[in-house]
Amino acid sequence: TIGELVRSGWRPNRTIKFALWDAEEFGLIGSTEWVEKHRRELTEKAILYLNSDSNGKGAIRLGGSPLLEDFMREVLRDTRDPVSREPLLTRARPRTGAAATPDTETAEAGSPLRLGPLGAGSDYVPFYHHTGVASVNAGFSGDGGGVYHSVYDTIYWYTRFADTEFQYGRTLAQVMTTVLLRMADAPLLGFDFENMGTAINRALRQVRELKGGEAVKLDDVTAEVGKLSEAAAKWEQQLREGAWQRLDRQTLARVNGVLFRSERALAPEAGLPGRAWYKHVYAAPGVYTGYSAKTVPAVREALEAGRIEDANTAVPPLTAAVRELRSRVERATEILTHRH
Repeated sequence: TIGELVRSGWRPNRTIKFALWDAEEFGLIGSTEWVEKHRRELTEKAILYLNSDSNGKGAIRLGGSPLLEDFMREVLRDTRDPVSREPLLTRARPRTGAAATPDTETAEAGSPLRLGPLGAGSDYVPFYHHTGVASVNAGFSGDGGGVYHSVYDTIYWYTRFADTEFQYGRTLAQVMTTVLLRMADAPLLGFDFENMGTAINRALRQVRELKGGEAVKLDDVTAEVGKLSEAAAKWEQQLREGAWQRLDRQTLARVNGVLFRSERALAPEAGLPGRAWYKHVYAAPGVYTGYSAKTVPAVREALEAGRIEDANTAVPPLTAAVRELRSRVERATEILTHRH
């Protein structure tokens, strides 16, 4: 699809790279080696990483950065299910890692789609967890299955029992292409910070509800998340008032530079305790859960292991990361409103 557009004369305003990774099942070796080699350039330039691993039929399931939730809702609103012809958004479900987990499936009726926190099991891991590049993992599933990684996982099975006419393959391509086109040519990148504040607050509330949670001192980080939410609200207000439409191209580029690098604030170089390669403070693969994600992992996993002191030690780095994200939101707002 992108090739046809290019041949017709279209050129994206931002670079698009396509990748097929080797050795995914053997430790994500292909993507990890590539990201480590190009990490400096990715840190400076990468806006978004899109991942698709397996695809079947059913509802589209998504995991990713909360910064991209509103953007992805709009894409799914504008793309239709190939069978029901309803907008994909009506059946969309969160996904974490290679499979959805029960806590991410229980969304309140009528609540907006949440992107499930990213765990492990596919090639977004080095982009999101190691480099802090905002990422989305998407694919259709839920209607049929049971052959994954067995001798029955064949083209014959897929074309006889799964996506027999490749309708959902085509629809996933439509989703991914729409994301690429909108991000490539958007005058102002579609990052939303209110959802990140909401997601971190939700994670902190879950920590409090765990056994021993009352002993973890979360006041400072909770206050910082509140300040992030206030800064995000001011940013959204400026967007609603159309402040970005009055900016020249150079100033817009400065704003966008702050926007897409904002996720990096949540992946400080020090990394998580005991596994410094994983740097993201909002979500990480659980040490003992494999594919499934843990939110605010340094705090949560220490508490789950009964190490209250370690849980409290993990709070200040989390607080600092949220503070840095808030400062970047404020900086973007300053540039947007010419207060710089």
